[in-house]
Amino acid sequence: MQMNMIEQAILAAVHELPKQKQQEVLDFSLFIKNNITNQIDESASSSFRSVFRRFLKEVEQEPIDIDTAIFDGERETESGI
Repeated sequence: MQMNMIEQAILAAVHELPKQKQQEVLDFSLFIKNNITNQIDESASSSFRSVFRRFLKEVEQEPIDIDTAIFDGERETESGI
């Protein structure tokens, strides 16, 4: 894998640091990576949630009218006969 200029510059700068500081840079970069991944997961979940809420509000304001007359022939009469 070939590194781009930014990756090369980062690696060169980190290479010049003492081992303790290199570990801190690694820990920080992993922290950033994990937060970005979590934010993407949360935004997808949040997006679904907001779309679903909007759908529920629409249904509440304009309920779906389902014609059940086609099922009337299969229902028992009220007297049970």
